[in-house]
Amino acid sequence: MKSRLFFLIILCFFGLVNYFPPRRTIFERKRGVWVAFFCPFLYNIPMFRIWAKVLKDGRIVKQCTLEREEKFTYSRFFEYLAAICDGLDIPTPVLLKPHIMNYAKFNHVVFRPRDFMEDVPFDRLLLENIL
Repeated sequence: MKSRLFFLIILCFFGLVNYFPPRRTIFERKRGVWVAFFCPFLYNIPMFRIWAKVLKDGRIVKQCTLEREEKFTYSRFFEYLAAICDGLDIPTPVLLKPHIMNYAKFNHVVFRPRDFMEDVPFDRLLLENIL
């Protein structure tokens, strides 16, 4: 039993197996201490999600989620924004440093019609980081 457990821990550590007991939480298992300890290794996949919402009069008109299997970098934020705007079929806004700082500090950023070069038929474009 101990050799199987050790082998499973090694496989989980190197990311070869994503073991999580079905229908039980971490603390309900009798020998679940190792699962609680190795949880960061099981779920430490570099991935991020951005939820984009187009709001008009306080209501969501369009929405989409950008999900990537890579680590989030602020230097590529314009690429993420362009992909979101293509998915929503809206023009891409002008990205300024305060927009990136608001996203880094508060996990959301708001683009208003004055941030777009073209006329837009909505009040706000809101990007939120989904944790």
